[in-house]
Amino acid sequence: MEEELGCTGWEWVHVEEEAFWKAALVKDVRRVAWMSRRSAPEYCGFLEWLWRLGDLPCEVIDLADTPVGSRQGAFTLSLLSGEEIAANAVWRRAEAVDAVTRSHCHSLWCRLRVENAPLRVVDAEGLRSVPITFFDQQLLSFAKASWQKPARLIGGAIADWVGPPMEPYFQSGDGILAARVIALVELGALEGRGNLMDIRQGEVRLANQRSGGD
Repeated sequence: MEEELGCTGWEWVHVEEEAFWKAALVKDVRRVAWMSRRSAPEYCGFLEWLWRLGDLPCEVIDLADTPVGSRQGAFTLSLLSGEEIAANAVWRRAEAVDAVTRSHCHSLWCRLRVENAPLRVVDAEGLRSVPITFFDQQLLSFAKASWQKPARLIGGAIADWVGPPMEPYFQSGDGILAARVIALVELGALEGRGNLMDIRQGEVRLANQRSGGD
């Protein structure tokens, strides 16, 4: 986080991570992972969990292409409300992770761990490693000559992932995109003013855009 995104104060994550994995890997329980292969964060989280489980039995509810109510598929679990989950009894869709699936997932995750890229994204070709600059051009495509909030660029990028005509995929939270907006300012591709750490307070625009009213 510090090296790639310039974020500090993340020491608390280590404490919470230890407690999380202790609970997630407890033995003698039924283990069911809820995720979507159309969401890079959820897919990566599932692969890490499965890798840590080893040969312990588990089940998965993959919402990638599973209709839920009026939805043809939930490309991220966060789209589903508690009411939708209950009304459609989504928990009944859990399927055991068989040996073939487990082996494929382990091979994929071992490769991605070895590559150790700062980012991973998912599309029709599957999950893959990408550089930290992967979203930069997409963010810049929403920048204008006039000042606007970083949230506009970030919202535009996220909307691109989930809207037609493309197949919907969820790639990242807004924290990574916000850090890249700041990086683009530091690189000179954007100009910034105000508190850029707050995506709704700072402002950015394309570099070298001078106007008489500035």
